[in-house]
This record gives sequence, structure tokens and C-alpha cells, in this order.
Amino acid sequence: MAKNSDQDNILFTAGERLAHKIWLDPKHTIFCSLLKAQITPTPTKKEISTYRYVPHTIASFPLHNRTKTGSAYDADDLDIKKDELPKDCVVYALLIHHGGTPIAYIQKANGLPLTFENRGLDITWDNGPKKIFKV
Repeated sequence: MAKNSDQDNILFTAGERLAHKIWLDPKHTIFCSLLKAQITPTPTKKEISTYRYVPHTIASFPLHNRTKTGSAYDADDLDIKKDELPKDCVVYALLIHHGGTPIAYIQKANGLPLTFENRGLDITWDNGPKKIFKV
């Protein structure tokens, strides 16, 4: 998987406030979930009250060594082993979240949608000014 690079991705209003509070706090676990095709929020629906992602999650992975530079949020790239994934699946989007609160939805990135067939997966965040997401 290549880089998150497009401003068409969604930063949830409640998620932006949450990220500001807890992104650098190691006591809180923030996850990146791989999502199936069935869910696609629209840019006009940034509130989480109408967004239910759990039934559409393929797998979730914690983000480690989170950093913040100005208004850009970052973490270590993800190196997902093949035994942590189902055998055949298509990933249409990534969701950054904490508990039940979505923070950012990434559907516009190099490599998405992504098909993997019984192999591992690398997710490399943007090393430029946007990082994982920027507010």
C-alpha cells in the first residue's frame, strides 16, 4: 500500500477533537482498520452519529509511536503479516479510530482499493507534510 495523499479523505469533526486530545498520549490506543467496500461516508456527513464501521471491518491494528508536527498527525508505518489477515479480501478504505469514535477515513490513496491473496500488507504513511492526516 502506498501513500495517503488526497484531500478527498474525511476527517470527522468529533474525531478531530479527540485526536487533538489523545494522539500523543500512550495510554490511549488508536487503531487503523481495513474496511470492506460496503461503507463509504460522504464528505457532507462528518458527524459520527450516522457512521457505523464495525460490521465492515476486515482487521484492525494499533498505531505505534504516534507523533504530531504542527497540524499533521503521524505514526509508524504498518507491516501486517499474512496470518493477521483473511486469505482473500479487498480493502477499499482505511479508518483511523479510537474506541467507537472514527477520527479519519482514508479512501483516496495510492494503492486503494487493494486486493491481497494470502500475503502480508505494508501500509506506508505519507512522509510529506500531510502524514496520515492533517487538520
